Amino acid sequence: MTKEELLALGLTEEQAKGVFALNGKVIEHEQAKAKAELEKVAAERDGLKNDLASVQKDLKSYSKQAADNEELAAKLKEREEALEAANKEREAVEQKFKFDAALSAKAAELKLRNPADLSRFLELDKVTLKEDGTFEGLDEQVKNLQTNNSYLFEGEITPGYNPAGGKTPETTVNSLDEAVQDFYK
Repeated sequence: MTKEELLALGLTEEQAKGVFALNGKVIEHEQAKAKAELEKVAAERDGLKNDLASVQKDLKSYSKQAADNEELAAKLKEREEALEAANKEREAVEQKFKFDAALSAKAAELKLRNPADLSRFLELDKVTLKEDGTFEGLDEQVKNLQTNNSYLFEGEITPGYNPAGGKTPETTVNSLDEAVQDFYK
């Protein structure tokens, strides 16, 4: 509305100025209110922008961590497999040590002249060590060894050899020539 329109309505010039002044105050008040609302909305917008930026930053970080976690999970799995393999190897070495120690004790018990001979003359792949420390498949092989190779054991050599019927020979040989002549007689 213009001043002329207010004057045409019958208002005086002072009244028209008062209407404009009042209208100006209403406009200023509404502008201040709109400005405050705009500032509030702008602050909310800025807060949301910051939140969005923070979420995007976190998302990138989480994506990177997820990739790192996948790497860590792969490394962890690799380490677990290596640990499992090392445990199996340790158990095998421990079993071999127990087997060898028990076999050495058995060799001492059997009174072998050379305890290492026990492992050389037996088929150890057919021998197993039980949980109670005894052997399975060893006794029969040891009996065969004692029968066929008694010289490996301490003590008297009995089976298979009986020189001169267990007696002192009747003739005495003084030289090789005499022995050859006695042989061909």
